[in-house]
Amino acid sequence: MNDLIETFSVVIRSGLAAREREFLQHLAHEIVGPSGEPLLELRCKAINTAHHRYLEADVFDRDGAQVLHVQIPHEFVLLIAGEGISRAIGFSA
Repeated sequence: MNDLIETFSVVIRSGLAAREREFLQHLAHEIVGPSGEPLLELRCKAINTAHHRYLEADVFDRDGAQVLHVQIPHEFVLLIAGEGISRAIGFSA
């Protein structure tokens, strides 16, 4: 068992192109949105919102056994929840 602690949840928008969704499914857990639509959730150890185009994240693999560093375009992100979120993605300069 690992000692990594999930700190952030990043929910990916529905309606991604099939190729992007298929790629992210290898890292994400599928959850159900409020209207019953399937959404993808990345469980992250750390995130960085400073890059103007990408969300940088240390994402747990599906088994939670290791952490992978990824960059995800901001337009893929629906919601970020977790400790230390101080500003909305896409709404600040």
